[in-house]
Amino acid sequence: MAFLNSRSISPLVDIPDYQIYFAEISDELPDQQRGLKPEVYSEVFDKFENGPKFICLSQNLQPKSRGTVRLKSTDPYDSPAIDPNYFEDPDDIRPIVEGKQ
Repeated sequence: MAFLNSRSISPLVDIPDYQIYFAEISDELPDQQRGLKPEVYSEVFDKFENGPKFICLSQNLQPKSRGTVRLKSTDPYDSPAIDPNYFEDPDDIRPIVEGKQ
């Protein structure tokens, strides 16, 4: 895992704007837990079936988009209405795709 700054900022400020994860995917995870359609899993992973699999993910730590959490009703047992509003601001997708801002 790495916390990185894509912009030049003051050395006195240590606030990363994106994070990169490196992880190994276990062969023991069922295909459906990876969230891939069987044909996609087969196309991508079949040739690596007997070897290790690594992934790299990028996450924007300072998104501009804002979601909402609202009550659906006055009933305290009703679940809330959650709208994460991911990528509402187009600048939020760039760091994830490019791994930088």
